[in-house]
Amino acid sequence: MTMTTEAPPRPRQLVNGGDPDAPYFLPLDELFNGAYFAASDLDGMATALLEAYELDLQPHRTFDVAYLWKQKGGTRDGKAVLGKCVLVRGLLAHFCPARFIIWLAADHLRDAKASRYLVEAILYHEMLHVGEDEDGEPVLIPHEFTGFAAELRRYGAYTHDLRVAHQAFEQMPLFELDPLTAARELRVELDNLTPDA
Repeated sequence: MTMTTEAPPRPRQLVNGGDPDAPYFLPLDELFNGAYFAASDLDGMATALLEAYELDLQPHRTFDVAYLWKQKGGTRDGKAVLGKCVLVRGLLAHFCPARFIIWLAADHLRDAKASRYLVEAILYHEMLHVGEDEDGEPVLIPHEFTGFAAELRRYGAYTHDLRVAHQAFEQMPLFELDPLTAARELRVELDNLTPDA
């Protein structure tokens, strides 16, 4: 038997139930009248995430958040942008009652043949950016790494960046030997100790 540092697999469950590996039905380009499309499906999923993970997502109780599909997500640093949380301010705040807008990229998720699990995980990630400062004003919460600790706890290392972070955070093995051999050697050492008089 050998010691492994690999984390046990997490149960892949959706907050709304169902098959996490089922494909997500993403809006087709023909449905877009402009760059964005109102996302009642994401709004419903966000409501379920708020109910399930209220402590992680507490600022959502304070601020209105609009959920949208974006026709083309674009790229950043050579990587596809799958979603984004935007703090509404300036001129946009004059026209938009929401304090935050969260959008997911329909094109990239379609190209990736995204599962329901992946869409939920990305939405959860973007929701973790919603925050408030000590004065109760809305703020964008920056990444703790390229992801969130709560995201790893809930969904595991589902992207390359999260897998890299997960490997860096893993606990080092406690024993060089397998646990049974280590226990036997420890027992021998304990048997050889003499009690203090």
